[in-house]
Amino acid sequence: MTNFNVPIPDSCVPALEAQARTAGVEPSELIRTIVTRALEQASVGLDDLLLDFRTEVVSSGMTEKELDNLFQDARRAAASR
Repeated sequence: MTNFNVPIPDSCVPALEAQARTAGVEPSELIRTIVTRALEQASVGLDDLLLDFRTEVVSSGMTEKELDNLFQDARRAAASR
């Protein structure tokens, strides 16, 4: 494991320590968990984000042409605002 020396603003320390106590871990472990989660969320790709939408479109029976029309109508509506 690699260690980084990262300054934490003094104003954040009380909250960090309180959350670590609540979680029953050391502040460094809480920081490691926060960083790990943030990086995992940042690595979610567009395909992952659109998976639920694509599943809904397929299950609705909507054709590609109908989907294209839906997006064209949405673009026109957004442009007219």
